[in-house]
Amino acid sequence: MTQLQKDAGFWLMQSNNCTKLVLLIMIQWDSLNIKMERWQISGQSTSTDMAIRQQTVTLEANGTVNGAPLILPVDLIFSVVPPGMPDTEIQFSEQELSRWVAWAWAGLQ
Repeated sequence: MTQLQKDAGFWLMQSNNCTKLVLLIMIQWDSLNIKMERWQISGQSTSTDMAIRQQTVTLEANGTVNGAPLILPVDLIFSVVPPGMPDTEIQFSEQELSRWVAWAWAGLQ
């Protein structure tokens, strides 16, 4: 995960503000967990900007979800919010993430 975190920082800091959000997804085969990290820029000016981890969500094989809901700020995903899309954020609830992990493991086995 360390290299992925470095890559997230690179994309955020070296993209001339074109990349505003990075979602890392790591599959931990030994423990059958899926770990997601949301990274984005923090800072008020370019001199203080830095890439920071804003959220971590862990999906366990038994359906347990830690860190839910997964929140994705819409303004960091789209430069213009599409019609019908929430104005502020997209949230994936604990129940939605639990269903997602069950589907993911079923497809990977």
